[in-house]
Amino acid sequence: MSKPGAKGKIAITCLLVIALFFLARATGGERGDLSFVETILRDITAPFKSGAMFVYDKVSGIPEFFTSRNALKEQIAELEQKNEELQLEVNRLTEAAIENTRLRQLLNLQEELAASWDPVATKVIAYHDESNRQTVTINSGEKDGLQIGQAVVAKEGMVGRITAVSSNTAEVLLILDKEGTVAALEQASRTPGVVEGAGLGKQELYMLHIPYDAPIAKNRTVVSSGLTDTYPAGLRIGYITNIEVESGGLMLKATLRPFVDFDRLEEVIVLKPRGGNAES
Repeated sequence: MSKPGAKGKIAITCLLVIALFFLARATGGERGDLSFVETILRDITAPFKSGAMFVYDKVSGIPEFFTSRNALKEQIAELEQKNEELQLEVNRLTEAAIENTRLRQLLNLQEELAASWDPVATKVIAYHDESNRQTVTINSGEKDGLQIGQAVVAKEGMVGRITAVSSNTAEVLLILDKEGTVAALEQASRTPGVVEGAGLGKQELYMLHIPYDAPIAKNRTVVSSGLTDTYPAGLRIGYITNIEVESGGLMLKATLRPFVDFDRLEEVIVLKPRGGNAES
């Protein structure tokens, strides 16, 4: 006869445990005069009864566990939703604070310019870098007194000039464009030159036709010279990052980094001349 395998042994053990458990219950009244056999059976089955009660307590707590877990998941979901709402509010307030700072700086510039100009504060509503022209559209136009040729500035410095107007908008040719030339000076040495854009997609300017022996240097500021009617003198354009000799060998060429971050341009001021209009 073959011996029972591991599963058979487990089954036999379980049957014995169950039999002992029921036998203990059958003999487990409140009698105080237990027989010798009953006493032995009770002592033998006591650990199994204790284990059975332990298992019962754990199993009976499972529904409560899942109920608590579901409630906790709901609380977490609510907290995550509130966190998202608070984050959105923080972002809104941060953006409002940044905008207020920009507008305050723009207002200060507007007040400074008001002594000589009729400044019009406006917003950039579109960027254009097509057909080798770098322009932006602003949301002010003829109804606000804007005309072709008027200079446009930001709090950091020069932006460009108006090249087209409609009733409610205007197109501004940026100084980044090759056609957006500006008569300029290296501020410290008063060395003259002409500033033009480095080309489409580049945040650089070139100052050209600088005398070979000019005492210019890197990191110095370049400003408008005021030699034309379009731009007033002293508007900041950029600072020198590199100096090299032009191809002919008789003049210097300086590379400038503009003070205005044209990728983040949002508000500008148009300079309307007092008592007259600037024409291109």
